[in-house]
Amino acid sequence: MEEPRVKRPKISRDEDDYLPGNITEIELHNFMTFNHLVCKPGPRLNLVIGPNGSGKSSLVCAIALCLGGEPQLLGRATSIGAYVKRGEDAGYIKISLRGYTKEEQITIVRKIDTRNKSEWCYNGKSVAKKEFLPQDRVCEFAKLTPIQLLEETEKAVGDPQLPVQHFALVEKSRELKKYKKAVDKMGDSLKQLIALNAEQEKDVERVRQRDELLEKVDCMKKKLPWLKYDMKKIEYLEAQKREKEAKKKLNEAAKMLNEFKAPIEYDGLAVQARSKYKEIEDLRREEACRKQSIIEAKMKLADAERDLQNLPAYEPPKEEIERLKSQILELTSSAHQMMQQKKEKEKSLGQMKTTLRNCVDGLKDMENTKTKLLHALKKSGAEKIFEAYQWVELHRNELNKDVYGPVLIEVNVSNEVHAKFLEGHVAHYIWKRLRIPVAFAVKCAYFVLYEVYSCCTQYLAFYCSGSLVIQGSWLENVGKRSGRNDAD
Repeated sequence: MEEPRVKRPKISRDEDDYLPGNITEIELHNFMTFNHLVCKPGPRLNLVIGPNGSGKSSLVCAIALCLGGEPQLLGRATSIGAYVKRGEDAGYIKISLRGYTKEEQITIVRKIDTRNKSEWCYNGKSVAKKEFLPQDRVCEFAKLTPIQLLEETEKAVGDPQLPVQHFALVEKSRELKKYKKAVDKMGDSLKQLIALNAEQEKDVERVRQRDELLEKVDCMKKKLPWLKYDMKKIEYLEAQKREKEAKKKLNEAAKMLNEFKAPIEYDGLAVQARSKYKEIEDLRREEACRKQSIIEAKMKLADAERDLQNLPAYEPPKEEIERLKSQILELTSSAHQMMQQKKEKEKSLGQMKTTLRNCVDGLKDMENTKTKLLHALKKSGAEKIFEAYQWVELHRNELNKDVYGPVLIEVNVSNEVHAKFLEGHVAHYIWKRLRIPVAFAVKCAYFVLYEVYSCCTQYLAFYCSGSLVIQGSWLENVGKRSGRNDAD
C-alpha cells in the first residue's frame, strides 16, 4: 500500500503582508536604459504592466541577473558587459529580499562592467551563482520533453554537479542494459554447457576411475622397493648386531692386551710434550710481561710528552726521551725474539705431537698384528697354548718375573727371504712355546740361532741385524706344518 504524499507546509504572511523571499526593493545603476532607479514593489506584486520600451523586460533581466542568471538564459545579449548603459564603464544591480522576520533583510548585489566581469555579494560577502529561468523562455521551457524538462530543471535549480551525475547515471543505465543482454546470452550458453557437461560426465567418471587405478598401480610400484628395503634392513640389523657382538669381543681382547702393555715410548713422548708445552706457557707469560712493560713505557712516554708541552719554553730532556725510546725499541725487539722462539717451540711441539701420534698408530698396528698372530695360533691347533697365554696375561701382576711367548708373537723378520728361510729351517713346535724367564729364554734363543747357523752360516749376520716381520702365508700354515702337539 502506497504511503500518502506529504503536503508542503503552508507559510503564513506576517503583519506587513510579506512572505519570506518577497522582493522589497530593486535598485539599478547604469543598467541598460536606466541611469539610476529604485523600485519598491508591494508584498503581492506578480505582474508588471507598461507600454513597449518602458523597461519591463529590463526590470525582469535585472532580477534574473542579480539572482544568479547568465546572459545566455535571457535570450538577449550573450555577454554581461552588454547590459551596462551605453557610455558608462560599470554598473550594479541591488535587490533586497524579505527574511523570516520583518527585521531580517537579505541583500544581493551584482556588479558588472564592460569587460564582462561580474561580482555577487550576499549581505556584503561573495556568493555562488544560481541558474534562473527568465520569463522570455517560459514557452520554450513548456515545449520540452520530460527528459529535457528534468535536465533543464536540474540546470536551473540543482547543484552544478547534478547534470554531470545525471549523465553518468544514464550511461551506467545503458551499460546495465548491455550487461543484462550479455547475462541473458551467457545464461543460454550456460544451459547449453550444462547439458553438454551432463553428457560428458559419464566419460569423466570413467577417466577418473582409470586415473585412480593408475594411481594405485603407481603406489604399489613405489611400495615394492620399500618392502624390499625393509627386508634388507632386517638382514642388515641382524648383521649389524652380529658385528657389534664381534666388536665387543674384540674390544674385550684389546682391553686385556692394553692393560698389560706398557706404552713406554708414549709416556716418554708425553713427558716431552708436557715439558715443551710448559716452556711455551713460560714464553707466553714472558711475552705478556714484555707487552705490559712496553705499554707502561708508552704511557710514561705519553705522560712525559704531555708534561713537556705544559712546561715553559726551555730545552726539553731529550736524553730521557731518547732513553725511553731506546728502551721501547729494546722491549719491542725482545718481544719479537720471544714471538719467534714461541713459534719455534710451537713448531717443535707440533712435530713431537706428530711423532707421538705415529708412535700411537704404531702401537695400535703392533697390537692388531699381535691379535692376528694369536688367532692364527689358535686356528693352528694350539688352543691350550692360547688359553695359557690368556691365563698369563690375566695373572701377570701376580708373577715374580716376566713371562714371554709364545715365540711366534715375539719374533718378526722384516726381510721376506729371511722369513721364508727361518720358517723352513726352525722346528714349528718352537713357535708355540711360552718363553719362561731368563734361562728358558736363553735356551730358546740359542736353539734358534743354532738351527739357523747349522743350515746356512751366511744368513746369520742378516738374522742378528735385521728387524722382524712374520709373513702371513706362513702363519696360515703353521698348524699344518707343525710336528708337535699343543702339549709341546
